[in-house]
Amino acid sequence: MKIMKYFIFLIGLAFLSSCSVQKQGQSKTEYGWQDVVVIEDLEVFVDTTDIRQQNGLYYAYVKNVYTTDDSRAVYVNKIRKVFEKQGNKKADEKIKKWENFSYNIALYEFDCPNKRYRILEVTDYDKRGQKILATKPNKNTVNWVNVGIDTMGDYTLFFVCDYSD
Repeated sequence: MKIMKYFIFLIGLAFLSSCSVQKQGQSKTEYGWQDVVVIEDLEVFVDTTDIRQQNGLYYAYVKNVYTTDDSRAVYVNKIRKVFEKQGNKKADEKIKKWENFSYNIALYEFDCPNKRYRILEVTDYDKRGQKILATKPNKNTVNWVNVGIDTMGDYTLFFVCDYSD
């Protein structure tokens, strides 16, 4: 359970980043992934084919592509530290799954009026698009993250909340 919460936390940190962000244009990719935000080592896409609203909340799949070796290494090292912190003696062996890590896709729940989100599930993928690991914590244990101004989370939240076919 701790590892799932930590994976969710890792994704949340990326969105709280205060790095300079660049809002992208409105062109769709062939699979419905819309390029929403770019920083120097991370690109964020939203799947426009599956944005949905239910009970006043919006749900969307968000794809985080780590564009540099350094950004991928930072992400993988955080996972390694979780394994080590849990006392997992096979941490080095387990982390080998992430040797070719490239991106993750996460299901986000957006509370637009309150400018916050939470991540309900995350799946990591390698450079060939093969699944490394999927985590899905109990929804009741996932905390909401407030969105700061001019952050990746800000641009993503407003893209999803304002999106219309």
